[in-house]
Amino acid sequence: MSVGLKRTKSHHDYTMLGETLAQVQEHKYLGVTIAEDLTWNSNYRCTVSKANKILGLLQRNIYQCSKETKAKAYKALVRPHLEYAAAVTDPYQSKYIQMLDRVQRRAARFVVGDFRRKSSVTKMIQELEWESLVERRKTARLCQFYFVHKGESPNTFTKLQQRDTNHSSRHFTADAYKVIETRTVYQNSFLPS
Repeated sequence: MSVGLKRTKSHHDYTMLGETLAQVQEHKYLGVTIAEDLTWNSNYRCTVSKANKILGLLQRNIYQCSKETKAKAYKALVRPHLEYAAAVTDPYQSKYIQMLDRVQRRAARFVVGDFRRKSSVTKMIQELEWESLVERRKTARLCQFYFVHKGESPNTFTKLQQRDTNHSSRHFTADAYKVIETRTVYQNSFLPS
């Protein structure tokens, strides 16, 4: 896989131990699918697919259990897949936000046991007191930034988030960070901005 944002990519044959490596469009690394065009589209599709499979398994096997048991099963087995690496892969396009939210809405119907078309899933989620996935991802980003600030995250994150050393401002604080302006694929990402 050759990673880059150019429209015409130069393809090279890579060899290892005398064997030519196969060209791939995307690769899964540490549970996150990285595409050669540096978008998260395939990662969202893989995430939703896996979460839906697990939710389907729960629906087939624990449909007779109590609401509390179903909710705990969702929180323990499905939601972690939807939130994995959320601080980095947080979607900003509505189609991907809705794609992830559909899984939680489907889970809410399953937990409550109400599959009627006219039932309000939003009310079900409020009744279950589930925080929206958007809010949970926002919290994950803030937690990650806190770890960067305290120096408790990997050096990769610390290098990308540089402190602002401009002392000319009247409102300067030692806890200020530079906002990195970019027009690339990272424009709406936690990293580097």
